[in-house]
Amino acid sequence: MNVASADEIAQVIHRMVDVMQPVAMQLRAMVPPARPVTMEDVLKHKPSKFSGKATPDEADAWLKECEKIF
Repeated sequence: MNVASADEIAQVIHRMVDVMQPVAMQLRAMVPPARPVTMEDVLKHKPSKFSGKATPDEADAWLKECEKIF
């Protein structure tokens, strides 16, 4: 690839970005900002308590349950 074609490719990419920016801004304006997740949100799902006295498989199952909630 020569320098001229690399410059042409870079210019086309810049033009594409310029064209796409207004559309991206409109989409961002349509999506409401996300509310942070609170501890109350997590507790609504009634996660099971981890006692620390479990087999590795039980601990893994507990972690998977927590991951689903998160």
